[in-house]
Amino acid sequence: MNTKWGRRAVVVLVSYSIIHLIVNIIDNRRVIERTEIPKRKESDGPLIMKDIGDRRGKVLTSIYVMDSKPLISRMEELEMHPGENVSHPLPSIPQSFIEKFEKTARSIQSRSDDFVLFTLINRAYLNLTLNWLCNVAIFKSNIHSKTLIVSMDAESCKTIKKEWPRVSCLFFKVPNEYNAPLNWGRQNYINLLTLRSELMYNLVSLNIPYILFETDASWLRDPMKYFDNQTLVDDADIVVPTKGARSINNLICSRGHKIL
Repeated sequence: MNTKWGRRAVVVLVSYSIIHLIVNIIDNRRVIERTEIPKRKESDGPLIMKDIGDRRGKVLTSIYVMDSKPLISRMEELEMHPGENVSHPLPSIPQSFIEKFEKTARSIQSRSDDFVLFTLINRAYLNLTLNWLCNVAIFKSNIHSKTLIVSMDAESCKTIKKEWPRVSCLFFKVPNEYNAPLNWGRQNYINLLTLRSELMYNLVSLNIPYILFETDASWLRDPMKYFDNQTLVDDADIVVPTKGARSINNLICSRGHKIL
């Protein structure tokens, strides 16, 4: 009996081996090339394979850069175009404007015997400036009558004088590129600061005390009281109040600016 079942087991095993061999021979004659990637991790990019670098937990300590040429079909995208040298010569301030600027500054200082509030703006700063003027209008120290705004855009000065007649606004012409939003640190931005420094120097040469401010921040409290006693700051080049407002009790205008 055992011999009979043993023979059957041998026959089954031999039959299975023969069938398996035949199937493998047939399959090996026809090889299908795979053109797609079976699985791609979301962390992988076309230039960086993050999974083959050194990893410590969730921190990658090294990465490997792949050759991007096989991954980009249009070879022209790999061409490097040399940068263009763009010069921004410093605009000159007309002497006629300097004289008008000094005359206006003297007039403001003589009327109040106080600091002149000075700022330089371009067209891109118009809304911020109108917002600043709106916020300081309610201060008791008559901020508007002490403010001297130099604009590089004629229409901006017209708008300021129309909405706030007590504000002194002067204009001198510059290339149009200076009235667009400027990027910090670029040459035209540095040129604008240089122009402002020239005007500041004129105020110093006239011995006119002034406060330099920018209109991209709102004044939540009247700061003029910090400068009432000028004899306390005779030995200082720059005076900055450090105590700010703890609460907001007054009207805050809004034209898209930051509140400090």
